[in-house]
Amino acid sequence: MENICSRNLCTGCGLCNDLCPQKAITMVEDTETGHFVPCINNELCVDCKICEKHCPSLKSPEYKSELVTYAAWRKDSGKREGSSSGGVAAEFYEIALAEGYCVVGTYLDDKCSAKLKLTDSARDIEKFRGSKYIQADGSGVYVDCIERMKAGNKVLFIGTPCQCAAMRAAAGKLYLDQVLTVELICHGVSSQKIFADYVKSIEAKKKKKITKVSFRSPWGVELSLYAGEKKVWQYKGHEDDFLVSFQEGILHNDICYSCPYAREERASDITIGDFWKIGGEIPFDKPDCKVSVLIVNSKKGMDFLKLCKGLQLVERDYQEAVNGNPNLRQPSKSHPQKERFWITYHEKGIEAAYRATIGPGLRKKRIKNRMKSVAKGCLKYFIKGKGIKGC
Repeated sequence: MENICSRNLCTGCGLCNDLCPQKAITMVEDTETGHFVPCINNELCVDCKICEKHCPSLKSPEYKSELVTYAAWRKDSGKREGSSSGGVAAEFYEIALAEGYCVVGTYLDDKCSAKLKLTDSARDIEKFRGSKYIQADGSGVYVDCIERMKAGNKVLFIGTPCQCAAMRAAAGKLYLDQVLTVELICHGVSSQKIFADYVKSIEAKKKKKITKVSFRSPWGVELSLYAGEKKVWQYKGHEDDFLVSFQEGILHNDICYSCPYAREERASDITIGDFWKIGGEIPFDKPDCKVSVLIVNSKKGMDFLKLCKGLQLVERDYQEAVNGNPNLRQPSKSHPQKERFWITYHEKGIEAAYRATIGPGLRKKRIKNRMKSVAKGCLKYFIKGKGIKGC
């Protein structure tokens, strides 16, 4: 067998790797962008077509219409800490474990790589908190889920829409009733390789070994890198090279630009994400915390949500959620400098690639933001009646 699906359709979910009875498929880094792709060992392959039969990219998604849309957040402020938005996913994990489910989430290991993990331990929930803007390695998780479902367990699976599609394909008709898929509103994914190269460039600058990564802060999207407990790098989403390139559509996997799941009809039982622009047109009494959008797409999803007594739910109009999250309407668009970025990256490295594309505009933005920050500091100093000396 040459390929399972074409490169521009492959999400790198890893399901084919899990299901191959001959162990003829391994997930490797694509030579262009570093995203995961299957590599087939033709000496081991017996052309059984199991990978093709289950590949989500070779099937048309079965879409659901939203039943109800909520603004949602955890009532317990202490439990919201560490979550990217309103803490909905953490609530889901806790309730699922209490109800006897196994749960799947994404964590960052000590090498700053993202991985999917199946667990029935509450200790792992903390690892699943926070956003990860890099492609997660799903190898092994689907077959682990199948084994648990064979034993009678239910599975709560939280991941990107394409990962959720892979989980449903793995479950098939036999076990689908035992799986609850919760998809994150996805902007796209960068590769682990490109992020690892970025981290290495910062390590060289700071002469420190990065041991921990955070992509969010109370402010919002922000990259913080730690050497041990010391924070050695901190830039907001509109100031950091990696985050700007990611948000501008330079670093995504090929399929992200034509994602079949980025549309108003959803494929998972529940959809969650940040509720951007809430209250912009329809008044909203905003709480003193971040707010999640929670879209219920199936009866199974609604039945589970009724168990989540720790969530504050306020019904909102679906179009309000769509207006604040473009990826509920359409896939992310490719940046005009995308091709130049990758050519420069392969020829001269990641820092040169940033300089050749988003660098000039980003430098101007950083200078402007710093000037604003200094101006605000001086104004506060002046208002306190201490004059402007020392500004």
